[in-house]
Amino acid sequence: MIAKRTLSSLHRRVAVIAALFLLVQAASGMAISWRWEAARFFDPSGMTGTRGAADADADPEQVLGRAVANLPAASTTRIFFPGDARGVYFLQLDTEQGTHYASINPADGSVLRQGSVWRFPVEAALQLHFQPLPGWPGNLLVLALALALVSLGVTGFLFWLPGQDRGRGRLAIDTRQPAKRVVRQLHRTLGIIALPLLLTIAITGALLTVEILLAASGPSAEKKHYKISTFAGFSRALEAAQQAFPGTQVRDVRISQSGAVRFQFHKPDKDPWEINRVTTSLQAPSVIEPQPASELQAWWPQLLPIHTGSLLGIPGRLLATATAGILGLLTIIGAYMWLDRARQRRS
Repeated sequence: MIAKRTLSSLHRRVAVIAALFLLVQAASGMAISWRWEAARFFDPSGMTGTRGAADADADPEQVLGRAVANLPAASTTRIFFPGDARGVYFLQLDTEQGTHYASINPADGSVLRQGSVWRFPVEAALQLHFQPLPGWPGNLLVLALALALVSLGVTGFLFWLPGQDRGRGRLAIDTRQPAKRVVRQLHRTLGIIALPLLLTIAITGALLTVEILLAASGPSAEKKHYKISTFAGFSRALEAAQQAFPGTQVRDVRISQSGAVRFQFHKPDKDPWEINRVTTSLQAPSVIEPQPASELQAWWPQLLPIHTGSLLGIPGRLLATATAGILGLLTIIGAYMWLDRARQRRS
């Protein structure tokens, strides 16, 4: 068994190096499980659509075409469809200044909000969570943070393991003790209780990042430049794609410069992460390549529901949010303990 002093030293060193980044991950992670709900909460005017009965079946081609006509010169690279009656079309745009975003009212195609990622606080949190630095260095940083969290969990657990005569009361918090000791006990107890959830989030996050890195280094990585400046033929392409998976709902869309369109469908009433893909074309709207969820060569449809807690619905999302909050609290308490220890050494 590794000596307790070695475990404690390793735990502290990893925590000190990763503390600030883990705090950012924890804060941003609390918004991930509630992406669209949180977006409406923080930006109700920019992320809430209005849709009356007459607008319920508004033609996406007309709505999106009207919207891009009112946007600065840009090519649309991705479109998220409204997830409910209050949702909006959310566009990712390629401009000369870089990636911009726009939220579109599904009723009339009016642009509710547009600009850089910092105009959309929840989207900014999402970017910080999955890619805090541009390109693959950001992915590697996230992977390193996930592995650091696993290391902290394992070393903390091994350090806590009760000895033969210390098995009883090892999770108790004695509020009669001095405040500093109570803080240490709180850090220990929260960490042990939340350990299974923290490890689940860390491991799924690491695997999601590995998939992103593998996709970025694949042979087709440089060919995926999805752009469109006009939506002519979009409705026919959507109708053709829906014939492959009737009764499903559009989650998001990507369109290539050649006019090939990739729709991703899901069934929100059953499993919202059971993603079915269809590739069709704006020029000749016939199904080119249907891919049911069972044939999808991707990890994220299985991993992301676990990572965000959405696999268990609202209770799971609340649990994931609480776990992110506990991670933030553990980081803050750990930083306080380290600073107090350093102050004692100097005195």
